[in-house]
Amino acid sequence: LALQRWERERQLRHAAEHDQLTGLANRALLHRRRAEFESGPDGGRAYTVVAVDLDGFKPVNDRLGHAAGDELLRVVAARLRHATRHDDVVVRMGGDEFCIVTDAATAPEDAAELAGRVLAAVAAPIALDGETVTVTASIGVAVAEPGESVDEALRRADAALYDAKRAGAGQVRPALSVAS
Repeated sequence: LALQRWERERQLRHAAEHDQLTGLANRALLHRRRAEFESGPDGGRAYTVVAVDLDGFKPVNDRLGHAAGDELLRVVAARLRHATRHDDVVVRMGGDEFCIVTDAATAPEDAAELAGRVLAAVAAPIALDGETVTVTASIGVAVAEPGESVDEALRRADAALYDAKRAGAGQVRPALSVAS
């Protein structure tokens, strides 16, 4: 009985912290895990936030239907998990927006390499309803500064993401520093 109750609690916690469609973490899990990045004896560890928004998702969804759009999101989610480490936090923020929080890409060149892996993973062709479709991603990257919260780094990554979207599909932009 205790084991059944423990398993039910685990299932409820998982459902509360994961996106039902993709199985990725959701904002609640990101909120819970952010303390891992923000706290520590030295005021937190180095980490990077990568904001990802799909380019061309709406036309696919409109043309092939919501079921195909949902499948595209599941495929992209799996590809994002594959392009990252097991310890990275990969989150579906909502709609066709995702973010990655990692402590493995804290130098600008490592963050750029991760963004390149994400771009390549997303851009690979996807078979949906007998068609091959391709979407790209716009990406904003914020290497967190000492003492910066995950929320602050995410705001900077989001601003960089929208700069990338304005530049055209499939672009990556680094975030401005906090001082800028």
